[in-house]
Amino acid sequence: MYENQTGFIRVFNGKFVDEECNEYLFFGWNGWELIEAALGSPDVLPADMSFLSDKKDLITYLLDKSVGIGMNVIRIFGHGTTARLST
Repeated sequence: MYENQTGFIRVFNGKFVDEECNEYLFFGWNGWELIEAALGSPDVLPADMSFLSDKKDLITYLLDKSVGIGMNVIRIFGHGTTARLST
């Protein structure tokens, strides 16, 4: 059933495994407010953004940091969390 699929994680014997049946451990975060951050909403942006270089936006910074520490999963939600985007 899975022999022709690559890049998919599945459950085998009660564990998450990759296409080579190696155990796959999730390490990541939930991107609840990425839509608001991408739109520049002051409701979710840090008050001091001086940690960003002049060539990065907050989203790129967060993704780069995630990759840099070895995260392999990010769940991004397709809806807003603030009143402006949730209605």
